[in-house]
Amino acid sequence: GVCCGSLSGSCSRAAIHASVCPIGGFKNRRHNSTADVLCEMWEAIGGTAAADHRKARNSRGVDVVGNTCTLPSGNQVDLILYGAGRHGGDIAIDVSFVCVEASNSKFETAIAKREADKNTKYLEECKSLGLEFYPFVLGAHGGFGKSARSLFKVLVGLAKKLEARDWRHSWTAM
Repeated sequence: GVCCGSLSGSCSRAAIHASVCPIGGFKNRRHNSTADVLCEMWEAIGGTAAADHRKARNSRGVDVVGNTCTLPSGNQVDLILYGAGRHGGDIAIDVSFVCVEASNSKFETAIAKREADKNTKYLEECKSLGLEFYPFVLGAHGGFGKSARSLFKVLVGLAKKLEARDWRHSWTAM
């Protein structure tokens, strides 16, 4: 099942092998759980979202045929937050985890490299489609990358606009 409400859910630090092994269900579960939480955060404040691994719905709540996360090149972002971007544009996000122990480098270096790799793969194509792109890179044992922190600030800012109307839309990194 999906680990709701937490970016790591039941995926604990004790699962060392699973966090560095390049195959297996643990990586997919943690990855998909993170995409689900980001979608749920945006949906909690009234937005709509599509995730590559789940059925997509448009802004009117109607099921969309096909995968809306597939770009014209065939690359797939992990999720799209409809209307969450500047001036009501859409945000494309690709989630990734970096295990510093496996990459044999410092946390900041490993995160920055993965963000750069994601930007090389997706940024220009997303721009050409009018999508803002954020590589949402997290450390396998905790910690947000620079771009992930930026996206979180965007979502918190949007939630703060609604906070005065409805206190339930107030949340933090906790």
